[in-house]
Amino acid sequence: MTYIIRNRGVTLYVSILVTLFLAVACGTSAAPGAGETGQPTAAASAGQPTAVPASSAAPDVSVSSGSGTVTVLVGGLGNERILPRYCSGECHTYGRLLHGYFATTTHQGGVIPSAMESWRLEAGGTQWVFKLREGTKFHDGSDVTIQDVLFSSERSVSLDEFPGAATPTQTVEGRQIVKHEITAPDEMTITFKQPYAGAAVWRSDGHAGNLRMNILPAKMLGEPYDTTEPAYEKAPIGAGPMMMTSRKPAESMSFERFDDYYYQPAYGAPEDRRPQFQFLELELVPELSTRVSALRAGNADLIEAAEAVAEQVRGAGGQVIYANESSYAKLMLLGCWKPEVRCNDKKVVEALDLAIDRQNIADALYTPESYSPNGWGFVTPSSLGYSPELNAPAFDPDRARALMVEAGYQVPGNDAGKEFGTFEINAWDAGDFPFVPDMAQLIVESWQTELGIDARLVLTDRTLISQLWRSRDLDDNIRFDVNEARWDGTTLLQSRFNDPENSQRLSQDPFVLNLANTGLQVVDQDMRDATINKVYRTLQDGYHHNFLSLGYANLPWGASKRIAEYKPWSAAAFFNAYWTIRLAE
Repeated sequence: MTYIIRNRGVTLYVSILVTLFLAVACGTSAAPGAGETGQPTAAASAGQPTAVPASSAAPDVSVSSGSGTVTVLVGGLGNERILPRYCSGECHTYGRLLHGYFATTTHQGGVIPSAMESWRLEAGGTQWVFKLREGTKFHDGSDVTIQDVLFSSERSVSLDEFPGAATPTQTVEGRQIVKHEITAPDEMTITFKQPYAGAAVWRSDGHAGNLRMNILPAKMLGEPYDTTEPAYEKAPIGAGPMMMTSRKPAESMSFERFDDYYYQPAYGAPEDRRPQFQFLELELVPELSTRVSALRAGNADLIEAAEAVAEQVRGAGGQVIYANESSYAKLMLLGCWKPEVRCNDKKVVEALDLAIDRQNIADALYTPESYSPNGWGFVTPSSLGYSPELNAPAFDPDRARALMVEAGYQVPGNDAGKEFGTFEINAWDAGDFPFVPDMAQLIVESWQTELGIDARLVLTDRTLISQLWRSRDLDDNIRFDVNEARWDGTTLLQSRFNDPENSQRLSQDPFVLNLANTGLQVVDQDMRDATINKVYRTLQDGYHHNFLSLGYANLPWGASKRIAEYKPWSAAAFFNAYWTIRLAE
């Protein structure tokens, strides 16, 4: 087959022989770039089971001390920035260790209090009142104050001189906020322009992507920012479960357990989430083969792995542990609101969807343990608002061709109509979702065969694709999107479908804007799941969403024989649930 490989300033055409079961690293790729009352919320109905056995209940962990060292090897650490304002990529990998978060999640999903011991909604859902947990401390032993909470929230979403690398979710959140204010000695209130249900989940360590919202020490980070922020990143002090003791950029980070971490019963938390070990070494090792060799040699305890190396891990006495629904994939059709763009015609979008043989993709590239074609883009079976009706449609090439003819295009066996023209899928080799180039190529070949489209695969890097997307240079073509799964996808509903100012929007149709906006304003937790499901299904039924769902991956972790137990979260990417790691006796 022929891939087009595009880098900054140069385009190369390279023929590549695809071997379907080659060993592809399944570590994270280096990227450049709520409930109403604050009580635990139930996860959305699972609907159909995931492709692997469902996660067991959250372990009952209560520890007073830890010992030993755990060494974790990952494929990416993002841009390694410590402050959420500048973080891009896999920042949660180390952020969940260093930082305290406003909220957290559970093994069953949902969003529950963390450094904020509770929250409540007032003024019809336009105001979120967060209450600081008493006893929360920074790693230097100083108390976290409500002034720190105010500073952390304001600075993290301030639009003043906002960095270009900021995620759409950050900028969207900032545009919604009217003001932050301290309204009691231990309470901070955020006022939004309209009722908003996502303030807690967006500030949770269970939410996907960047650091989002962490508790930061205002005394170290005030103005002038160009002086204080670089100094803080060199010697960061957080409020999380582990203190960063040293770091070597692009190599490693070292951590030590923080015994006075607030998430323990002594401070009113429902369980003890302090690590059951004393030290953690987090090392950046992009090459899968090197990670496997280190584990087999006894130099690593946990590695981001892949199906291709599972037997090597087991052969060394280790085990493979799956983080279910870790990442999802979809094809994003870009610029569809423009009349001249081909996906402006929903018949074309539906035809492209029906001409994808997802079962063939699953059978050719994956095992049932590592992949499922189910879900709807960022909505996986554990997500809020999921129902089986959202799963992608079955392969139906006859119906796909009929739709293309109705849209006025030529198809095999029918030369009436106009030629579709060149159509590009822009993709990168994502570490956290294996075989992306191969999946994309199978889709290209199916469209060529079934629809007669001159489809092409363009392989490049994630940074360049994001730049071209923001500048609208990919309009009338496709971005292969791989992203972190999440329990609550309404932050993406907001940024993709309810913010016409967002350069990475997928629609600016007034119907879609109104639909998303109406759903996002429902803050009653008892109504949210059904409401969001209705929004998702309405978007899907009319192909208003402008993406084609490609299922989700379960990230395999390779664990050495030193690891007796590890229970990662579902629908939460990157290294997490560190307190469930139990070393063998």
